[in-house]
Amino acid sequence: MNQPKLWKTLAIAGFAGSAALAVTPSAQAVVTYNCPTAALGYCTLADLYAGSTIQADDKLFSMFNFENVNTGGVNANNIRVTGFMDNDTTPEYDPGLKFEDFGDILNGTGFGEWDTRRTGPGSIIDYHFSYKVEVTDPSQYITDNYLKEFESELILPTEPTSNARAEVHEFVFEDQDFLNPAIGNDPIDGGMKNEKDVLHEFDSDTGEFVEKRLDKLDFQTPYKQLFIFKEVTAESFGIGPNVSYGVVNSFEQSFSQTKAPEPGTIFGLLAVSGLGVAAKRKKQK
Repeated sequence: MNQPKLWKTLAIAGFAGSAALAVTPSAQAVVTYNCPTAALGYCTLADLYAGSTIQADDKLFSMFNFENVNTGGVNANNIRVTGFMDNDTTPEYDPGLKFEDFGDILNGTGFGEWDTRRTGPGSIIDYHFSYKVEVTDPSQYITDNYLKEFESELILPTEPTSNARAEVHEFVFEDQDFLNPAIGNDPIDGGMKNEKDVLHEFDSDTGEFVEKRLDKLDFQTPYKQLFIFKEVTAESFGIGPNVSYGVVNSFEQSFSQTKAPEPGTIFGLLAVSGLGVAAKRKKQK
């Protein structure tokens, strides 16, 4: 995976019984974890649900919320969340988060939390959660949203006769009121900016694989904050020796940004534009 290399420096500070870890690739860019596992360089998804936060450069990720649905008994303590930075050579790597399943190491089953081999043949893991992303620099605005670096597996028999699927589906909202777990399996459409997904699937009817590892959403209007709703799904199909399993291992999300023009710059552009129009009219006379 072509993830930016990060240099790590510790900045331990008391924080409601937790610590903060700064991960700094440069003097200007810092990842700060405000959670009990900060000294280890990550937060668990469970700690983020409990009110912890991650800040990657000027992007603050907060208000994490477990939504509901058929979770497959997922233990959020085994999902690690890390921040990463822009490395300047690949613009799509603006500040963002990586979600990684460490259940195969930690839960004692040998299979991950988002791995249907843990839940058994014919099972589905459909895990919903949401969070808020905001820009802390007053001059910056979010311009796009990448869902990428999707790592998954399809565990198939030698001659597969059953489907298997691993997917991360995402909804992007401008208002947190639409992230209401009481509504049901999915958030309501009102206020939704768009949706996207990454997918790894085997269709036993056609014998074909579908792989979509990257999806991007550009915003015509930039935003200071957004609310993200994610649906992580893994499905197993078939019985006996013909069982196929879907596995989600990890995925990343990043948010590019742009600097808003200074008021003086805007007025200057308008003035220049006005002079140009006036000169054109004078010439026409």
